[in-house]
Amino acid sequence: SGWKHIYHYGTDHELVGQLTSGEWEVRELHGSDEERAFIYFTATEHSHIENHIYRIGLNGQGLTLLSHQAGMHRPQFSPLFDYFIDNHSDYTQPEQVRLHEASGKLVRVIKGNSRSVFDQYQWGETEFFQVPTRDGFLMVTRIAKTSGGYSSQ
Repeated sequence: SGWKHIYHYGTDHELVGQLTSGEWEVRELHGSDEERAFIYFTATEHSHIENHIYRIGLNGQGLTLLSHQAGMHRPQFSPLFDYFIDNHSDYTQPEQVRLHEASGKLVRVIKGNSRSVFDQYQWGETEFFQVPTRDGFLMVTRIAKTSGGYSSQ
């Protein structure tokens, strides 16, 4: 398909089936919980310019988004895959660190990092748009406009 996805192979090295599919890519496979029959991974299914946390059944059913805030998510899973720590940030907010159950339910905020630090500065407008490449691919780009003039002092 041209997209990076997860495939299930048996112990005999024969393909059992494709677990994920679509016009998006799996970015990282974090592991599997064989007892509960889930695989955990990060992917671009929600947005090609974001990194979200997902799980899917070992049978390829029940794709579930576990991270619901826009931006980049970098999970660290517990050895038994019953919890994960989500390091999350986006272009408007500093990194947040939260503990979640394997279902995605928030347990507690570990490091909140308030936006108040960002709000002390005069941020300009950020705009996302697409630029076509020579081969027709639409590349997502971002421009951050300044809020005022430039001072060299």
